[in-house]
Amino acid sequence: MVRVACTADLCSIIRQLSASRTRVELITYFWQEAAIYVNNNFVVSDFLRSDNTYEEMLMIAHACLMKITHETLSANGAVQEVNVTLRAARHARQLQDIQHAMDLYLQAFVEKPKEADYWRELATCLRDIDKNWANICTNRSLSLNPRHPLSLLSKGCMVLEDDPDAAEPFFVALLSLYPHWTTLWVAANAYYLYRELFDMAQKVMDQIKKTKAVGLSEEMRYARVWEQELGDWWDNTPLLPGTSLYYDAADLLLRLRAITLAEVCIARALSETGESPVYYHMVALCCRLKGQVDDALCHLKQGIEKFGEISYLRSLEGECYHKKKDFTSSVASFNKAGSCLSPYATLLSLPRHDCQRIRSTLSDIVRRHPSAYAWITFAEDWITVNKIRLSNKMSWVQIANNVNMPAIPSSRSYSTKSIFCNQHSNTGDRGDAETKDDQLIARSNAIDCATRALNCDRRAGRAWALLARLLSPSARRQYCKEMATLCNYNKPIEEHIKQSLGEQKSFCFRLGKIIQECCCEMCENLNI
Repeated sequence: MVRVACTADLCSIIRQLSASRTRVELITYFWQEAAIYVNNNFVVSDFLRSDNTYEEMLMIAHACLMKITHETLSANGAVQEVNVTLRAARHARQLQDIQHAMDLYLQAFVEKPKEADYWRELATCLRDIDKNWANICTNRSLSLNPRHPLSLLSKGCMVLEDDPDAAEPFFVALLSLYPHWTTLWVAANAYYLYRELFDMAQKVMDQIKKTKAVGLSEEMRYARVWEQELGDWWDNTPLLPGTSLYYDAADLLLRLRAITLAEVCIARALSETGESPVYYHMVALCCRLKGQVDDALCHLKQGIEKFGEISYLRSLEGECYHKKKDFTSSVASFNKAGSCLSPYATLLSLPRHDCQRIRSTLSDIVRRHPSAYAWITFAEDWITVNKIRLSNKMSWVQIANNVNMPAIPSSRSYSTKSIFCNQHSNTGDRGDAETKDDQLIARSNAIDCATRALNCDRRAGRAWALLARLLSPSARRQYCKEMATLCNYNKPIEEHIKQSLGEQKSFCFRLGKIIQECCCEMCENLNI
């Protein structure tokens, strides 16, 4: 009877779809999956004693049918557009600019104060610097959405660090609410292993194997890539099909900064599959995220000696050397790593290239992973390489003839076109005769890059500071100076330009500070 009823619903759905202009192919027998779901979660005999209980079972099957239908039809749909402020906050967090990320998350809260996901992301951001505030933000996220799997997992891991017994309700909730998400069950298994409750851990693992055997296991629908919540600053660990489930759970836990359980998962994976480059990468990440940079370098060196030149191992090694301010070794590691996939690692590896290679690398990264950081780095590169004399005045007409500059985001009513006209009327064809054509092009390109940085992040203080020196007329320069101050960029503009034109050996990619070695106050206070 269940099969007949659900098949009738399926026929109704097909009739409705046949009237549309889009051809839709249904590749799953929904009634079968609905029946399996009911049979695995309910005792059928309890529903056959009366017509009312039998009807209730049919309604449950129908609800499951509609859910699977919706997921199948919308699986290839367009990805929902991410809020601009949230995207900028993720960029800052994934590029280790924690202070700026916090400012942007707080700005996002003003727009959507009851968005639970924002609070959880801020909590993950704060785990690196202030665990008490991270705990408060996680509590806020749970109060707004008490059933979210990432919030429950993050909260359970936070409580585990102080009171392992008190963390059990959160893992029990994950097991109860998400019976088919194997990654969460593996994390719960690691929790019971940590508490040395081996009987419970074995029962959880047996259920995981049974779920996979009947084909009901599911993966969490949260992408661990750039611009997403679970994206992060290191090169992704390649988890190929067939890799231990413990490694997949450890990867998720590291992105939530649940390092204690991640170490349990890594140790368990080592006992099952033995040593591998993935093992050494994750062990080094655990040490790096705890601030144990020397231990991380030791593990990376051992992994490279055993398995050869692995790009993601060398990339992490270069970042560790950069953290220790050993820039020579950092450049050497990035040089051996070859191409880096992570935007942060790519930006750190720029000093190993010559000028032309830096330009092509920046062009590629602003195409693949556009962010305010990348665009500002591009602008600084135009200024540094061509050594523009920023004190010289230029005609906006000359700039407009060399590059099509997009409009600068501003609350003021005047447009770029009107500035061109005003400047032309005031100065006519008067230009600085000593300024070379390539310098004109470089300066205009720097303006364009700084403007595009502001399109990604309105609070990019260094972009406003650059425009304050490059733009004309004086009214626009004054406006950009005020905006730089509002964005907490308090360093004098002249000092910033003077240092940015000096000889560079490496870069420090911070929105609020000059691109120099990682010696700014923000970086000194960043303990990760």
